[in-house]
Amino acid sequence: MNVKLRYTVILRDARGRVVRRYTRRSRSFVVGFLRHLRAMLGSMGETANDTAGVSRAVTIPNSLATPWGDADGPLNVDTYGIVVGTGTAAESINDYALATQVAHGNGAGQLEHLASIIDAVVVSAPSASFKVRRTFNNNSGGAIVVNEIGMYVQTRESIPTTRYYCVIRDLLAAGDSIPNGGAYQVAYTIQITV
Repeated sequence: MNVKLRYTVILRDARGRVVRRYTRRSRSFVVGFLRHLRAMLGSMGETANDTAGVSRAVTIPNSLATPWGDADGPLNVDTYGIVVGTGTAAESINDYALATQVAHGNGAGQLEHLASIIDAVVVSAPSASFKVRRTFNNNSGGAIVVNEIGMYVQTRESIPTTRYYCVIRDLLAAGDSIPNGGAYQVAYTIQITV
């Protein structure tokens, strides 16, 4: 079996017209992804750095409603789901956060975070895939250049303590400048092929 990860970016101007659209292969699952997967598969303890860089216990008790990692960040929430940033640091397997994440909001340097959406699994033998996507609106009063994208999940360290972890981080080949009034959509597609 082969696991592939790719991302698609759609940049719209203030009138809603698509000015840039591209799809690239992602090579940036980070170690936080594997640590969560291992904890889930064996219901065993694991440790991972949260988005603040603090080593935390990742225990997946069977009683949690969100057993592995919730990536469907709701409207106006920037702590989990697909995230974007302005940082330009090289990718590393040990990344635990974006270099410089763009916060939610409508002020200078901020983007409005719409809800992350997780689509249904699509099976088209010999492959199957699903997509996680999120749109960001720029109402900041100026252009914002996105250089990095990723995905954060929320996991409960112990009830009721919620922690946030980076599982994907990609540095874009060239920054995407979102104009004031524009929109930016990022979609990650995870695909398996036998």
